[in-house]
Amino acid sequence: MNRRNFLTRLGFAAAWAAIPVTISACSGDDDETSSGGGTAPPTTTEDVTGIVSISAGHSHSGAVVTEVQLNSGNAVELTLTGSGHTHTASLTAADVDNIAADNTVSVVSSSSGHTHTVTFN
Repeated sequence: MNRRNFLTRLGFAAAWAAIPVTISACSGDDDETSSGGGTAPPTTTEDVTGIVSISAGHSHSGAVVTEVQLNSGNAVELTLTGSGHTHTASLTAADVDNIAADNTVSVVSSSSGHTHTVTFN
């Protein structure tokens, strides 16, 4: 490339550098503040532990909905352990969304001669 071509290209590039470029968000972006009106789903950054009621003189552990489960928005089945037997507690996708939104959700466990109520938030 000769000097004249170089300077011509340099001048062209310099002219483009002086033009401001604005990038705006599309409505499909995940940014809640975008002007397109879309909103991102709520997300949580920690696990949520439910309180298992005492029934038949005991309680259980295992009532934890993980951060990953909360952010997935899918149904979850928890296994409550301890006291020599187990129970399951089933959460619907709507329950998981409500827990992620910090709303109170209560479900009754499966029966093993008795049940437990598991309450989140």
